[in-house]
Amino acid sequence: MSNEIKFKPKSIEEAEEDYKKLHLTAEQKKIVVSLAQLINQYLPISERAIKGFIWRVLIAYQVKYHYNLGEEAKREDLSPADRMGGFLEIFGMLKEELTKILISQDQEPILDDTFEKVISFYKTQFANR
Repeated sequence: MSNEIKFKPKSIEEAEEDYKKLHLTAEQKKIVVSLAQLINQYLPISERAIKGFIWRVLIAYQVKYHYNLGEEAKREDLSPADRMGGFLEIFGMLKEELTKILISQDQEPILDDTFEKVISFYKTQFANR
């Protein structure tokens, strides 16, 4: 197994195109950009593609819970535990999306390790804000 994680190029291109077509509110853009920059430090995917994947997952999350993510993100009354729970669910959905497009499923442990690093970073930097 190689230590370099690889994804299906066509899926990456599709995510980049999805992101190009989006019209985001300022708050939504802030969320997507922040998460993409963090993930981009660990995965060999363009930041635009990561934004496309995050956006797909956020849409699914919004539909599941019947709310506007931009409004929810502004709520200051969310406890750190609530924030962390939402983040973990969103990142679980994102990991599922990215697992589907791995060139080899043997690389899934590398993806798991990457997500553990990102989650750890989020916990220390953002969860208790």
